[in-house]
Amino acid sequence: EGVDMQEEKRFGYYDKLFCSSHWALENAANAYPQYQSSLAYTGFPLDFSQYESFFNIPKQDNLVVFNQRFSWERLPLIEIELGRHLTARGYEVRHLYAPVSGNEVSTDPRLQQLATIAQSAGLKFIPNPTKKEYLENLAQATVVVTTSICDNLPVAMLEAICLGAVPVAPNAMCFPEFIHPDNLYPPYDLDYMEQLVIEQPIRPHAIEQYAHEQVLARYLAYMGLIEAHPQSEA
Repeated sequence: EGVDMQEEKRFGYYDKLFCSSHWALENAANAYPQYQSSLAYTGFPLDFSQYESFFNIPKQDNLVVFNQRFSWERLPLIEIELGRHLTARGYEVRHLYAPVSGNEVSTDPRLQQLATIAQSAGLKFIPNPTKKEYLENLAQATVVVTTSICDNLPVAMLEAICLGAVPVAPNAMCFPEFIHPDNLYPPYDLDYMEQLVIEQPIRPHAIEQYAHEQVLARYLAYMGLIEAHPQSEA
């Protein structure tokens, strides 16, 4: 904020601008219509094999997890209120976070104060100093919820789905591109969100489109290094 990144000038240096989601591409095209022909959807490359060692970790019944950043653009007040509702129903609600400045949730003192309020509402904040600890904690979740209002492609949700959690996400932004419609809620309907957590719809989700082999093939095809195939545009 307050810094001129000279995006318009910088974008002009490139023949192709790769976007991690169709939603990101749409936003970029709206902001810079002069570069629309340079924009290409690729997805974000993930090596799903890195999660295999966590597949056998037992799920904890009634464990609901938020694994998004605790930040303003993730609507923490919605998270807190949903956590309050779910805790009253007997769910255990955790927020997984990467600690900063010791074990703090955020460097923003207002968010740190909000986290204290959230704990009084029943949320448990779990620090994860390492990626391994984070994945071990995430693998225990039965349901993973996001309340984000700005995600071009949330790797945190892709990881949760890969580890067998039931996703609950807004029917907006990039989420409909890979999450089944039955797992999407109208933004930001608390009652609907709560009902999805209760029902826990088990549905297929199109995360295979982000397998690193497929994304790499799209990169190379757009660069003209290999012939494009139909599945590369999936």
